[in-house]
Amino acid sequence: MNPWLRRLLLPLLVLSFATGLVAQPKLRDLRVAPVANQPAQLRLTYGPTTPGWIYVPQVSSDLTTWAPLTDFTQDPSGNACTITDLGANGARRFYRVATTSPAQFIPPDLNQFRNPNPRRVFYLDARTGNDSLDGHSPQTAWRTLFKVHSAGLTAGDVVRLARGSVWRRESLFLDAGAQGTAAEPIVIEAYGTGEPPTIADPGAHWDATRDFAGVAFGQNGTATVPSRYIHLLDIRVQDTKETGIVMADGTSNLVVAGCEIVRCGAGISVRGAHQRILGNSIHDGIMALDTGNPDFDRGAGGIGFVGEDLELAWNRMVNCIARSKSFGTDGGSFEFFGQKVTAADPGGWKYVSNDIRIHHNYSENSDVFMECAGKVTNLLVAYNVHVNSPNRAVEFHLDDLPYAETGTYDVRFENNTFVPGPGYDAGATFLFLGAKYGTFMPGNSVVIRNNILSTGGWLVYDPAAAGAGLVHDHNLIRFTGAGEFGPANSRWVQAAHETVADPKFVDETVLDFRLAAGSPAIGAAVPASSPTDFVGTAVPSGGAPDLGAYEYAGDTPFAQSQLAAGHQARLQRLFAKGRAGTPVTFAVIGGSITQGAGASAAANRWANRVQAWWKQAFPASACTLVNAGIGATGSDYGALRLRGSVLSQNPDLVIVEFAVNDSWSGVAGTYGYTLGETYEGLLRQALNHANKPAVLLLFMSQCNFNTGYAAYRGGKSWQAPLGAHYGLPMTSFEDGIVPEIEAHRLACADVTTDGTHPNDIGHAFAAQFIERRSSRAQRLPPAPPGSRAPPRPRLRVTLADGRGQTLTPVTSSGWTLKTAGSGVDAGYESATPGSTIEFDLRGDRLLFSFWCINDKALKAGVGRGVSRWMAEQPTYDAGSMPPGAASARWCVSARPTRWRRTG
Repeated sequence: MNPWLRRLLLPLLVLSFATGLVAQPKLRDLRVAPVANQPAQLRLTYGPTTPGWIYVPQVSSDLTTWAPLTDFTQDPSGNACTITDLGANGARRFYRVATTSPAQFIPPDLNQFRNPNPRRVFYLDARTGNDSLDGHSPQTAWRTLFKVHSAGLTAGDVVRLARGSVWRRESLFLDAGAQGTAAEPIVIEAYGTGEPPTIADPGAHWDATRDFAGVAFGQNGTATVPSRYIHLLDIRVQDTKETGIVMADGTSNLVVAGCEIVRCGAGISVRGAHQRILGNSIHDGIMALDTGNPDFDRGAGGIGFVGEDLELAWNRMVNCIARSKSFGTDGGSFEFFGQKVTAADPGGWKYVSNDIRIHHNYSENSDVFMECAGKVTNLLVAYNVHVNSPNRAVEFHLDDLPYAETGTYDVRFENNTFVPGPGYDAGATFLFLGAKYGTFMPGNSVVIRNNILSTGGWLVYDPAAAGAGLVHDHNLIRFTGAGEFGPANSRWVQAAHETVADPKFVDETVLDFRLAAGSPAIGAAVPASSPTDFVGTAVPSGGAPDLGAYEYAGDTPFAQSQLAAGHQARLQRLFAKGRAGTPVTFAVIGGSITQGAGASAAANRWANRVQAWWKQAFPASACTLVNAGIGATGSDYGALRLRGSVLSQNPDLVIVEFAVNDSWSGVAGTYGYTLGETYEGLLRQALNHANKPAVLLLFMSQCNFNTGYAAYRGGKSWQAPLGAHYGLPMTSFEDGIVPEIEAHRLACADVTTDGTHPNDIGHAFAAQFIERRSSRAQRLPPAPPGSRAPPRPRLRVTLADGRGQTLTPVTSSGWTLKTAGSGVDAGYESATPGSTIEFDLRGDRLLFSFWCINDKALKAGVGRGVSRWMAEQPTYDAGSMPPGAASARWCVSARPTRWRRTG
């Protein structure tokens, strides 16, 4: 089977084994079991693998419980992979290879942190709640956050905060012995629809006049019961000079995920042990203290951390920068100030943080990516993107701070992409800050490997301070402007496996720092620390890993299909609704492909697959699907149907698919208009609708089973320029699949049922192309607010104001009205020769769509002008007529022997 098909279907892996292995039935993932007395080390090979997919070897002793294989080596070669199980030890073991499709930049699924079987549930609603009620249902919800503090939360409790609620001068203070367990955590989450539950301008619950963190994890007065095993999800904290969310030193096993912190002095303060900070959005920081005294001033920080076993991942920090009287600007995405006061160390600076993982985070327009002061071991910084910011990524304070002891750092920087914003030419990417320049400070181990580093200033400042403790190799370096390795007296010395070159990003102007074909970063890295890159692509996807945060996936169908990102504001507004749990409506319009022809079941249609993807990505956001696909119709009839069938439902997303039907209907012909004009008219209707939906274009294509797609490309050639004119996101089945067929990696029969209609695999490809195109809006910078007004028309627009209606016939003999149903519009039908139907109408053009089947033909007449027999399935334009009233008449007959026209 072609490797691209395995992206869509459950994989059937082909394995070759050492002696003693017997293949089991082909299940979801192929399982193989050894016979008795297997060797202590077992080798198996699976393949062919597909670039972009993630393969995880798993092992089981009972075929019920599976766990990732941990004690093994893995040797990828070509499109196969050989695993050596070092822990077999003669025991009976079962193996399988689990596969995961490439992920988008969507934070980890929050459902893994929820409690599906709570012991108690408490509801709070700031609008309709009442603290005198029991709080155990939405109808009896509490009103104030103080009730949470007094509830005495224990293992298995769930607190649900109503979306749309705003609590002012209140806070969540979790210090009264609130502890869950690993099996039964305490969960605080949102419910309902609308904006996230918001804590604004928070105050202490014992004194509302005192500024306080929005959420504080602490411990009770006896100092014996700190917060543990609590999951905080879905909430927003905003508008305070304090830190949005804080943790006390004794806390542990806390999860903060999917939260938003806006306009705060700092985002999240992480302390304690075994904490996970995942998928949060922290933006638009402000100064917490701005007196002009540099020993005290601080603000605009993203995530501050100190402790042990901390994971800070998939977070998004934007605008973590603010004007400062002491520093000019202050802030940063990550701040490590490793002070932990104890009785033995009242100063707190002897504490050594350990085992901290900062990975897959996005940082934009932040004062610095990470500022460090303190002592830390085993700090990993990997697969992060830090862009459009001042030209300083990492600052290490050694002995330059009068209030702190000398900092020492054991840290690895791997596969990051650091690109400062345009115009930032001062500063350095890495700064070692000591009291005296050039003085060696022992105790540091800083490894910089597999990164893409761009700078318009210095690459490093004072590397002599780290001496031999600074190790760097396999990096790609780009200098812009006057960029250089460092000051003349202390420079970064280019290593043997470091390259100074243009990294060849896909599109730096829109902050798209993926690697383009031909990038020198491709295949230039040593083995990486993560199995997936910044957007979930498998590492490696080729023979060797790539430099930077993005792994090059090649010109796969998925990459080839992505024609244009377009303007992002409307898509970003759509995704904001998803994150907020707001219901959305998706509408699709097109021909039989959109209707679902070729799919074996409704769930396998491309439109239904897109709906299912949304529900999986945003389970709190209900998604209604409006399928306005009707077979054998083009954009001319679509423009007449759009208002009634689509826009009347106030969709949030409209996907347009007419490339195939508009191509066989003819672009110009004898109709007096082009289908480009009607297609543009349809687009303008959608873009001008009051709901301002996101509009996405899908270009399907036909296939010749003998020659491939060469002579059967669709209407994309003239529809895509219209999409570009209006700045619309576009994805193309034609561009994704045609090259694979022409290169004989796919056959027409692999993706279509009849050369026109996609089969289940073809529908799945189309859906994933749309998902890729749409999801990209989440990882691009926020588009300017508001909805961009459509530009002037590109063509002579036809039917931009068109609308269809069902007419009542003046006379009818043998015709019956067929009401609208699944995949069909309302219309009249007849199977009896001699049947006639006549309408009175007003206008200057008659356009009608019809099907003729079973050797029947249709004769149409308009006033005294045109009469014609038609035995195909086009949309027919009777031509221009004098404005005013007219009569239209249709007659059914057996199929004529030839076309004829009468005047």
